[in-house]
Amino acid sequence: MGSPLAILRSTLAVVALPSSAAAVEVEVLSSASADSPDPVVHDDADLVLLAVSEHRGSAEPCGCGTRPLGGLARLTAYARAVRAEQPALVLHAGGWLDASADGPEITEAAREANRRYSQALRRSSVDVLHVAWPDLAALAEPRPGLVSANLHSADDVLRRTVVTVGEHRVLVTGVSRGGPAYLHRPGTDVRAPVPAVREVLDLTPDHDLAVVLAYDDPQAARAVSMVDGVDLVIEAGGYQARWKPLQEAAVHVRTWDQGLRVTELRLWLEGTELERVVVREVDLDEALDGGERRRSR
Repeated sequence: MGSPLAILRSTLAVVALPSSAAAVEVEVLSSASADSPDPVVHDDADLVLLAVSEHRGSAEPCGCGTRPLGGLARLTAYARAVRAEQPALVLHAGGWLDASADGPEITEAAREANRRYSQALRRSSVDVLHVAWPDLAALAEPRPGLVSANLHSADDVLRRTVVTVGEHRVLVTGVSRGGPAYLHRPGTDVRAPVPAVREVLDLTPDHDLAVVLAYDDPQAARAVSMVDGVDLVIEAGGYQARWKPLQEAAVHVRTWDQGLRVTELRLWLEGTELERVVVREVDLDEALDGGERRRSR
């Protein structure tokens, strides 16, 4: 029998790219379940990005009646399995807090949910969180790893962060629409996404890969993906279906609503040039409960 990677490659689909696109090879692997005998890909990728979004203050799997998926604990279990093979960075594309409000005030139920979620985050493998408009509105406790290029108030949110992953320096920032003005905190500053991202790139020359997390603004996500110097755009926007990656100047992928599945990007770089991206989605299912994956029969 062939290796797990060979089996996965039998279902490989190559994404058709426009003739003007950058010369990056983009491939899509079939989606996977954590309940498979070996859900982790074994290859020679230089680094792996794992992206989720839109937990909205809930660290638990979704409340679906059939086969609930998602949850921070399952994401962490899968991230640990991937990191046993290759360097990996775990990204949250936005909507991690519950911004349910009564007028301009976040409800007490949402505040309590966000407190529990923040506690779970401390035990998780999430490295960088994009502070999208719901997160800025509901943020009560700043923590390391918060980024936004275009949305700020007086809180401790960085324009970008640069993380060393294996041998590569990965710049991560984010863009979001401003959200309802009545939820803006005092001093909130909403900037145009494209100039904000360009400024981040200009101010941060020392990196090998530039990743932009985009929330609730498809037009901005598309515009940012055409900015010279951006390598990857990871977009969140309530998506509940599989989408093929797009490519303009950057490779543009989407996450799953409620963090049901993790979007996995396997990357190959030559110096500071992104050469190849393999994209797949992994169900965060019950096989990951308890921090240990069940073996299939």
